[in-house]
Amino acid sequence: MLNGYWTDQEDEHHPDPLDDPAVSDEPAACSACFAPLPLAQVMWSQCSHTFCEECLTHLISTSMEREALFPPACRVDGCNTLIPIHLSDYTDRPTSHLERWIAHNRSLVDANLLVRYEQHRVICDVPVDERLWCAHCGTFQRITTQNRTNIIPTVLCSECNERTCRVCQKAAHNAGAFCTPITEEEEQDIQALLQSEAAKELGLKACFACKRVIEKSAGCNHMTCVCSANFCYLCGKPWRTCSCPQFDE
Repeated sequence: MLNGYWTDQEDEHHPDPLDDPAVSDEPAACSACFAPLPLAQVMWSQCSHTFCEECLTHLISTSMEREALFPPACRVDGCNTLIPIHLSDYTDRPTSHLERWIAHNRSLVDANLLVRYEQHRVICDVPVDERLWCAHCGTFQRITTQNRTNIIPTVLCSECNERTCRVCQKAAHNAGAFCTPITEEEEQDIQALLQSEAAKELGLKACFACKRVIEKSAGCNHMTCVCSANFCYLCGKPWRTCSCPQFDE
């Protein structure tokens, strides 16, 4: 229904539905719950699917539960077309049509959910091995050469000015008792353990960030360590940096 309006060229042959009352008042239906609504009251997308306010809210909320589902995309019949919510999702030059469509879609979403969405975007744009949450105030911090120390592995929070251990992500330890990276000998011991028959039977894996050995009991191959690092259970690489399947065949 909306495909003819989603164009790279903006001219008189492709008016925007927002400028055409006859079109915006046309009857439509949510592609998820099938609720009948005017076209002006449903989400507009590059694909042929539309969503009502409630289903769009659910789609965005669900996308933030697992990073593999972010940013939100249309899931109708395996469509996977990105939901127009943020301009940065589109690498091409944004048209005024696209900008207005995004503004329309955002108007259907609760303001508090949009705030959470923007915060989640910031986190997902940061490599997993550069993420840290302050142990004191809970603020997300990106580990940089400016806020970290190398002798004592801590990060200085930009909000509360307190330090958090980069390894265990707890409050920075007192001098002489801080958490230190594992030694080369400890690394060899971990690798020997992982190569043992018992470890293979249990499916033990080591976190790439803190080297903790973990066991997968159920679920998908997206692993989240207690140190907050996310990695692939199959190959051990940081999550979303490999081509391994999310679920076992």
